[in-house]
Amino acid sequence: MTTSPVKARFQEALSDVSQVFDHPRSILAADDLTREQEIVLLKQWETDLRLQLVASEENMPGTESGRSAELLTQVRKAM
Repeated sequence: MTTSPVKARFQEALSDVSQVFDHPRSILAADDLTREQEIVLLKQWETDLRLQLVASEENMPGTESGRSAELLTQVRKAM
C-alpha cells in the first residue's frame, strides 16, 4: 500500500514544518490540507518555535531568536 503525495507531505511536515512550509500563511493556503491538518501543523510549528526560543535563552546555538519570535507571532495569528 502506497502513501498518497498529499498524505506524505503532511507526514513530512509533521517532522519539520518549517522545511515544508516557508510561512504560516502557506499552510492556510495549501489546498491539499484539511482544516484539522492545518491546525495540527500550526500547533507543531508553535511548539518547535517555543523550544527554539527556550534553547536560545539558554545560550544554545540555533536560529535567531528574533526570527523565531516573529514567526511564533505569525503562527499564533494563523491559528
